[in-house]
Amino acid sequence: MAYCQGTPLPNEIDAIDPARLGEATTAAADAIAAQFGRMDVDDLISAFVVTALKP
Repeated sequence: MAYCQGTPLPNEIDAIDPARLGEATTAAADAIAAQFGRMDVDDLISAFVVTALKP
């Protein structure tokens, strides 16, 4: 849920189809669970954001 609803990603999902945010969240959760198993995760996340500008 954090990746699909707690980052800038919802803006990208909304640009494609705003009604499908729940579907995207479920699909991401299912893919992560298939790789790592289903469990509660309680931790902090961080990111590096890089912006490249043309001179």
